Amino acid sequence: MIIRNGSTGDDVKKIQEKLGLKVDGVFGPGTELAVKKWQTENGLMSDGIVGDGTWNKMFGSEPSHVVSNGVLDLNKLKGILPQSIFDILPDAFTKYEINTPLRVSHFLGQIAHESGDFTIKTESMNYTTPSRIVDIWPSRFNLDGSKDKKNANKYIKNQELLAEAVYGGRMGNNNPGDGFRFRGGGFLQLTGKEAYQGYAKYLGKSVEETADLLRSENKYAMDAACWEYVINKKLNPIADQGMTEEIIVIITRKINGGIIGLDDRRTKVKHYYSILG
Repeated sequence: MIIRNGSTGDDVKKIQEKLGLKVDGVFGPGTELAVKKWQTENGLMSDGIVGDGTWNKMFGSEPSHVVSNGVLDLNKLKGILPQSIFDILPDAFTKYEINTPLRVSHFLGQIAHESGDFTIKTESMNYTTPSRIVDIWPSRFNLDGSKDKKNANKYIKNQELLAEAVYGGRMGNNNPGDGFRFRGGGFLQLTGKEAYQGYAKYLGKSVEETADLLRSENKYAMDAACWEYVINKKLNPIADQGMTEEIIVIITRKINGGIIGLDDRRTKVKHYYSILG
């Protein structure tokens, strides 16, 4: 279920009645504003869209969580995912058309890897060994500072310094401190001020507030991941091509820029597909 600006009918009337609005069955700007206010007051993402989660919270009816033409049944993920994560998926997946077993499996497998199975919303730059820094950024660091690379020994246990060395002066990070401020955030590790600005514009919020929200609230961490995956990187059509090694590698490169963590990503993607597919 998705009811939003432009929708009409009896369901819109029911929403308007619930919110104490003029009941005309037309979902316009006034209804959208009232829905956003109600969502904020009830701990939901204030996007002004009434999906399964908002509808269920309003009226106490249990959504079916069956998406698309019945091929995808998200109920199969109950007990597999943390309940707090499962609860926000139906609205998010409907909103971003992540609506087939292939799309869901590729998406969940990738973000499960990036987020430590939905436990990490902020990229840690706290590395304790220089060799690990070199492993992650081999084009930028080595162990002695030769060949125009940075000496990784100078950046251990110093998150701000490392973030500036890695992200400063690029990806829209044009001010001192931007590299650390706009390091990876959300379940897909949105990175760089430019990317945060794109998502902030999409939300209609400031870039600073956006950075705080997707690092602190699961619903924004998930929504940012969906936005990055579907709108910014346009990965749904690639996921539609199948559950092959080639497709997993292509999606990994689009997200990671390389193939770091490929084995774990592959395992997670195929695990979800074995449940849903």
